[in-house]
Amino acid sequence: MGQTFTTDDYFWSRPSDVNYSSDAEANPTGVSGGSNLAPDNPELLARIQNEAQRLRSAGIEPTADLLYSSGSGLDPHISPSAAEAQVERVALARGLSTDQVRSLITQNTEGRFLGIFGEPGINVLKRELSLG
Repeated sequence: MGQTFTTDDYFWSRPSDVNYSSDAEANPTGVSGGSNLAPDNPELLARIQNEAQRLRSAGIEPTADLLYSSGSGLDPHISPSAAEAQVERVALARGLSTDQVRSLITQNTEGRFLGIFGEPGINVLKRELSLG
């Protein structure tokens, strides 16, 4: 399941409309769903523009999966290009070389389902666990 990572020493995952809070009031388990906002909804456009600005301010070139949430809000995967866009930030924050971080990305990249369906992706939660 997806998680929210916001510090520089972790890879940031795709945005989510699901509250992953550990607050006892939030009850984060069993909750799924997207925002259901239409593509021309001003609220969605503003959220995407703000997210793009936040990413650029952090030195990350926005990719689609770093801007748009998944339909379920639970998807922990990002594309290899979304991970690559974050390599320098994570390496600097962790005191690792960019080659070390890229190696961890490669080790945590999952291929297409049955070799033909979908696109390769990186499970961000597994990736974060490999960082220690």
